[in-house]
Amino acid sequence: MSFLTLTESRDLLDKCKFELSLLTACKSNPECEYHAFNLVVGLNHLFEWAFKEGDFERKVSCFARFNPFQDEVSRDFKEVLSEFKEPCKVNPYQMTIRQLCNGAKHFKKKANYQSKRNVTAVMGSLHMGSEVAAMGAFSHYSYLVDIDGTDVEILELLKVQVEAWSDFFESNV
Repeated sequence: MSFLTLTESRDLLDKCKFELSLLTACKSNPECEYHAFNLVVGLNHLFEWAFKEGDFERKVSCFARFNPFQDEVSRDFKEVLSEFKEPCKVNPYQMTIRQLCNGAKHFKKKANYQSKRNVTAVMGSLHMGSEVAAMGAFSHYSYLVDIDGTDVEILELLKVQVEAWSDFFESNV
């Protein structure tokens, strides 16, 4: 399971954290979309990498917390599934990441603000420093995914999952 310096699942989590920092700081498209894509792919594969590492107990813990399968489960996971007395609850965020990674384009794109030129806005008053502030043009979109009937901004989805994976690795040394 290695690719260059990514030799274990913790390395892939570090890459996901790096991509999240780039995405959070990003101010333009398509750069934002590229970082979001890399993060979706990384988080999707993080489930598989983390699942395959460690002992059986860790596999059960990983599956219980991040199960992305709503319907049919790959044979790689059948043995672990036999440990659950009831059907294993689906993690809707990890499932959405899996669907996005596998091409299910069920998200909505909403323009936040688009401008063809720079805009000058008058702000404040003469007694509050400069009364004119120049604002640069910025075209950006919000991408929303439907999770259990609620629109969730994809950046929030990715932040939540990176934090959840960080917590998983801290508690499953």
